[in-house]
Amino acid sequence: MQSNGNGGLETFSLSDAVLASKIEAYLTGITVTDHKPAILFAWDSEALEEFVQAANAEADGHPQWFSEPQGNISPQSVMTDIITYLAQLGGGRCDHVLLAPNSLIQYGHLQERLQYMQYDEFMQKCMANVTPGRTLARTFALTVPSIERAVPTQCLPPPSPMRMLRVRCVDDGRELLLERHGADEYSIQGAEVKKLILAQRQELYRNCNVTKISSDPFSGLEDCFVLYRGQILADMDVVDLNAWAPSDFFVFAFDAASVGKNPTSYSEMHKDDTNFKTSEMLRSQLVEMGFSTEIAAQALQKSGNNLSVAASLLANGEVDAIFGSSGSMHNETATDLVAQYPSIVPLRSLVHDKNIKRLQEMAATDSFQALLLLKEQFSSNLLNRLNEHPVATLQLLSLPVTTPSASLMAVETKQCSEEAIDVDVENRVDTGACSSSSEDAVDRLVAMGFARDLVNVLYESCDGDEQRTANALLQTFES
Repeated sequence: MQSNGNGGLETFSLSDAVLASKIEAYLTGITVTDHKPAILFAWDSEALEEFVQAANAEADGHPQWFSEPQGNISPQSVMTDIITYLAQLGGGRCDHVLLAPNSLIQYGHLQERLQYMQYDEFMQKCMANVTPGRTLARTFALTVPSIERAVPTQCLPPPSPMRMLRVRCVDDGRELLLERHGADEYSIQGAEVKKLILAQRQELYRNCNVTKISSDPFSGLEDCFVLYRGQILADMDVVDLNAWAPSDFFVFAFDAASVGKNPTSYSEMHKDDTNFKTSEMLRSQLVEMGFSTEIAAQALQKSGNNLSVAASLLANGEVDAIFGSSGSMHNETATDLVAQYPSIVPLRSLVHDKNIKRLQEMAATDSFQALLLLKEQFSSNLLNRLNEHPVATLQLLSLPVTTPSASLMAVETKQCSEEAIDVDVENRVDTGACSSSSEDAVDRLVAMGFARDLVNVLYESCDGDEQRTANALLQTFES
């Protein structure tokens, strides 16, 4: 490309005489006018070489119009692929230089696709390695059948890349959006995230009726923290925004120690926010931060349903230490569950059996796999009853093995009686119920997948105790 000396406009030229002659011959066979414009491409060989080097270093994200895999991309393949992809919307092409003839509609579609290709993330990433000021090609419009009359088109460069980072504020439930522009958008430090959040909150609350908000939005960095995928970000931690998923978000909260001492905390500005008054909704917020349902519930109970304090306790790992020393809370939870959902009573009897270690270990890490294991041990009818309350079942499976409390045993005994499950067959002698309940017990055990002969032998050796027989049968899995 060179200047034609007229107003600084560039002229289109081809150093390859053979290609130039080919283009001129093609133009004589088509119609090129103001209503049927052509598009010419003047390729920059040096920019193409730099682009290809960067493209071959990228393992993922290659555009759909690239025909060559990583390592095989060349300047010729880039030019051919781009022209081929564009020609799908045009009226014809000549080599890798000319797109013609085109109607005005086709010409408009070609310009739109050019912009789409230019804005592609992979193309922009590779172009970042090209010498500033250079482009892969300059485009020219042609309205007469002669390349000497080509006029350069004015293509606007794409805007600086921008990412929107979502932030959920624990104290008031707000969701903020942080914008990242330019080269800095590919990574961000923890301290920078805090500063941006505090600055935006300062701006949001500037018009609130609060008289003691600090004038320095960055003065409280030590009194707050940011969570990302369930982990606290240190001020020097760097988040790779290339790995940022659309569902990702930061969680912003104040330390528990600073929540109570600040008389003008942000939570006081929004006392009327009714969306976060119930513990269930607060717990769902903590679950979205990456904590388990049970741990979130414990933290809320300890903090008196203060979401900021609960998040701080969880982030500092204090919940396990608080609740891990005693099983009374778990027994109370189990008692409430079996009282509320009678159909899960048989499951609780197994969970209490310390010999079922495999089931407990699996339930502690993957409740759904534990349910699959239960499918082998329970009849379809019983599993259907358990599935009536899947949340309660999963919560019960997640509880650690503890010694059953008296209240829990009482509830289980009462519920088992209502289910007509005879625990002590020898004590039931009224109106032939002994024989009937014994056969029912054996049928239930057989329905769990055990051989009837084995069930009968173990049932007799356990003195007709169905639960002891079930435990003995389950122990055969361990042998």
